[in-house]
Order: sequence, then structure tokens, then C-alpha cells
Amino acid sequence: MRLVIHDRLTKGRLLSLHAVAACVAHLRAGGLAVLPTETGYMLAADATSEQAIDAVYAAKGRPPAKPIHVAVTSLEAIERYVELPDAARRACANLMPGPFTVVGASRGLVPDVLTAGTGTLGARIPDAPVTLQILHALGRPLSATSHNLSGQAPDPDPVEAAEQLQGDHVIHVVVDPAAAVYDKPSTLVRYVDGAWEILRQGPVTEAAIAAAAV
Repeated sequence: MRLVIHDRLTKGRLLSLHAVAACVAHLRAGGLAVLPTETGYMLAADATSEQAIDAVYAAKGRPPAKPIHVAVTSLEAIERYVELPDAARRACANLMPGPFTVVGASRGLVPDVLTAGTGTLGARIPDAPVTLQILHALGRPLSATSHNLSGQAPDPDPVEAAEQLQGDHVIHVVVDPAAAVYDKPSTLVRYVDGAWEILRQGPVTEAAIAAAAV
């Protein structure tokens, strides 16, 4: 395992253009990166590349039956990949960026391995400036699974966590100690038949979701 560490951020918590270009080139070539979000660090790879997503599953030791969500930069980007009912669209508009992930029918623009054959896809917009900076520069969705080995609790230290991943990878690690402001994963929801289904309870409550969807 070889890590490329990016820990020199600007006062606005962004990377230099040179560092962004290096990280984006690595991701476009199918590489892996550990990037910050407001709920911890995520293991990122080009979500449109089956080879890159296979590498994520292998690095985490994640069972192939468990789907992986994606991170994007806008509601328009979510709707490019996921079909959203009107209520889900309104909730996203009011709760994103933030610890909120919405699941809907996949439009089939990502590899089936990412959805684990479920036909559905979860998407979120992380509230982390440097990760949004990389997503904008990449112009593609990224995998947004936690950066730990499957079945283990996330390590708050992104470098130590990356060193524990399996396989012989080069991984770009972006360090932002101020990023994580929640101690639990994002709230994961699906809107089905006029009702919210909470698939994973996180920082955003069911009441907040209902209010945001009006």
C-alpha cells in the first residue's frame, strides 16, 4: 500500500489546484481516495467505472451483496443517476449538502456492481468543501462508502484507516480534521408510496425530513 497524503489545505479548507489535479487524475485512472465528509471519511472511486468499484469492494472486503452509495455535487447530478419523486426532490433541496442520503430507482448509468443488483441507488451531497472541490473537478460521481474495512468501526484517523485496507493500492488521502461534525453516518431514506422509509437513522430526523419535503 502506498499513500499520497494531502493535508495542506487553504484557510477555506480547499486543496491547491496542483493537488486537486493529481487526485483527479488518480481517480480517472481507476484509483482510490479517502476523502472527508461531515460524517467521517469515505472511500472514493469513480462510480462510473466497474473496475474502480471492484477495487473498492476488494479494499474493504465488502460483501458484493451490499450496495454502495454515491456522492455528487448537485440535485441535478442526483437526478441524472437516480429517479426521485417530488417529495424526495424537495427534501434533497432543503437538506443537502448535509448528512442525508436518498435512495431511488437507478437510471442505469452506473455499473450494476455498485447497486448490488437491487436496481436502486443512494446519493448524497457531502458538506465538505475539499470533497466538493474534487467532485467538481472530476465531473463524475464518486463512491461514498465508509473508509474502514467491512464490519469494523470507522477509524477517525484517515491515514491509519487507509493503511488497513486490503490489497496493493496507491491511495490518495485528503486530511481535513475539521470536516466531521457528526458521530454517525448520514440518514438513509427512501420515499415509497407516499411515505418515508428510514433505512438508517442518522443526524437528520424523520420529522425534519417530513418538514423539508413540504
